Amino acid sequence: MAPLKAFLLLISTHLCCTYASDVDPSKCVLILPTVDRFAGTSFDFLLYARNSNGENVQHADSGQKFTVALVHEDGEEYPQTVEYPSAVAHYITANLTKAGQYVMALEWDGTAIPANGTQLLVNPDEVSEQTSFAFGEGLAGGPAGEALSFSIQAVDKYGNEHLSGNPGFEVTVVGSQDAHLVSKGDNGHGQTLVEVEAIEAGEYSFEVKTSTDKLLAISPITIDFTEGTAQPAPESNGSVDPEQTTIISPRLTNETAGNLGAVYFEARNAAGEFLPLTHADGHFEASVVLPSGELESKQIYATASGYQFFTYRYNVTGTYILLLNWQGTAISANGTELNVYPSEPSADMSYPFGEDLDGGLAHVPMEFGVQAVDKFGNYILEGDPKFNIHISNPSKLQYFNVTSNQEGQTLVQFMANEANTFQVTVKTQDHVPFASGPFDLVVEDPNSQENSSPTPEPESEPESAPVPETEPEPEPESEPESAPVPETEPEPEPESEPESAPVPETEPEPEPE
Repeated sequence: MAPLKAFLLLISTHLCCTYASDVDPSKCVLILPTVDRFAGTSFDFLLYARNSNGENVQHADSGQKFTVALVHEDGEEYPQTVEYPSAVAHYITANLTKAGQYVMALEWDGTAIPANGTQLLVNPDEVSEQTSFAFGEGLAGGPAGEALSFSIQAVDKYGNEHLSGNPGFEVTVVGSQDAHLVSKGDNGHGQTLVEVEAIEAGEYSFEVKTSTDKLLAISPITIDFTEGTAQPAPESNGSVDPEQTTIISPRLTNETAGNLGAVYFEARNAAGEFLPLTHADGHFEASVVLPSGELESKQIYATASGYQFFTYRYNVTGTYILLLNWQGTAISANGTELNVYPSEPSADMSYPFGEDLDGGLAHVPMEFGVQAVDKFGNYILEGDPKFNIHISNPSKLQYFNVTSNQEGQTLVQFMANEANTFQVTVKTQDHVPFASGPFDLVVEDPNSQENSSPTPEPESEPESAPVPETEPEPEPESEPESAPVPETEPEPEPESEPESAPVPETEPEPEPE
């Protein structure tokens, strides 16, 4: 029996009356745990029949009963079987393979209960290498020297397309140095957008893998690059003018760590007209100032359509400065900045943090966070990482709230109703569990803490330790005062002599008066 169902069975023992005919549909209750639901994964919920006083009613097999159906957003209805493993609780175990929004149709003996119309979301299952596919005009081929684009759609094994999230497909060129990946990035809607280019005409193959290194069934993708259509520059165009020459990379200012990109030069004359250059003849010079301050030289290539370019791939986030020259003279785009941002959160590198991970007390608010880090070790400092966080025994929690600070962290606030050890599982948005595995949150009974607090009272002794504030060292100085006390106290007897000293109370001085 599943843990949730076992718990529901335990709490269903509150019998208040014994006739199903006493049920008031307006008082019936739905208990639907707050969890993420995924296609093909079973989930449970519970219905209670109650009378007009809100008391649970025993099901007496009178012919009256709950009817339950889950209606998909496309209108398709999925009736559910209602089980009666106890006298009061009415259980439903649903397993839906179609992702999307559902509306719950809930009735008692033909009358809708208050929870009728409750909505729940079923997310697609994890990305499948068998059903994910590619689409886009670039798959039909095009001229060498020009970037061709296509997209890869993430799909689960049930055929549900991922409509959110970043699938993180990896694309590589198979067996050729004449083709390369111009750019690759996720659009946040379950797709990876890809641009590829070949320097020379011919057929080139590209291999696609999931973020978990599984080869897609559609691999390799073969694209036919034809001869370019670049025309030689007219003689009247003149020579290259560095001040007019620029770069034409549309995504240049933003890049994702690990992506392969390219910077294209467009040589122009003094009139600003394009001058096709079909050979990488060394007139262009390019280097990049890394975030560390080091200088990296770049190799220049030429396209069939007359552009020259260099490629890059950077795994470290930060700002990269492009130093671009034509025959030793800086071009107009010299000093352009390329900002590299973290890639998607990694299940291997992201981690939980917070003092309450060491434990806390029942009835006392607790919290912890999860920091997003990409696979290269770059901290993600912007946006919502959208981690999926699950905790065991949710029924023993007064509340369990998951939010984001929009700074790359997921924050969890909760409070336990009783002492317990809760197991927390964290997964990425693509349902990849953290490599560190689940972790335990230990919540103790505050009363047992108080009972054990006498032991810390010795800690109050260290508080008496500050009694050395009496500064015993200086007090020994007062001991010299007692030192005259050599306890013989004969000295105090001479003190009685000073009492005789007042004997000059004979007041002879006043007599001379």
